[in-house]
Amino acid sequence: MIILLFFPVLAQAQVELISAERMPVDARYDSTANKEMQTVMDSYSAKMEKEISRHIGTCVQNMTSHAPESLLSNFLADQLLEKARELTAGSGDFSVLNFGGIRAPINKGDITVGDIYRVMPFENELVILKLKGSDVSSIFEHIAMEEGEAISNATLKIKDKQIESLIIGGAPLDEEKFYFVATMDYLADGNSGMEAFLNAVERIDTHLRVRDVYIEQIEKLTSQGKVVDASLDGRIKIINQ
Repeated sequence: MIILLFFPVLAQAQVELISAERMPVDARYDSTANKEMQTVMDSYSAKMEKEISRHIGTCVQNMTSHAPESLLSNFLADQLLEKARELTAGSGDFSVLNFGGIRAPINKGDITVGDIYRVMPFENELVILKLKGSDVSSIFEHIAMEEGEAISNATLKIKDKQIESLIIGGAPLDEEKFYFVATMDYLADGNSGMEAFLNAVERIDTHLRVRDVYIEQIEKLTSQGKVVDASLDGRIKIINQ
């Protein structure tokens, strides 16, 4: 901390620096903490700990995230698309997430709110874009170059890091058609090689954090007597020959 002492020279309407002293602010001041404020902070800390440890569901197997497809990335992409369709009365053709945004596994057993915070620690929000088929093709060309990302309701075959075939919603990609894609704001802003998202003709910012979407979706599964599970269904395949 720097304490500055000023002496006003009124006639000239100026301020003159008389002296300055550097004072380090460190643990020596811990004992002087405001007790009322500390009580408030302790209360918030206790509430936060209770919420983080709250049980929201059960996972029947260890789920990790990796290219070209994985149990966790498939589950997350599917749940994001389901929420987008709920918000738009069914307007959702496919979803895209990047593996870099998935930061932890979901392990077999109880799932808590804290587990989802570890999976999605960032403040990313769900965004729904209306995109022309030619731009959708550009997005999947990037996914092919990366040899995989998290996708839902699409089947992509990759050969030599290029699209061998692409099916969306059970039909081949139509470059003249418009598609609704569910993603996160980070990608919708053109990051991580997804520049084609910037060409969207319509953008719906839901202002829902992606991790909150997953917490809600898992709680919904639990309320229906279901567990968290996923399978490898071949939505992305690398052709080596």
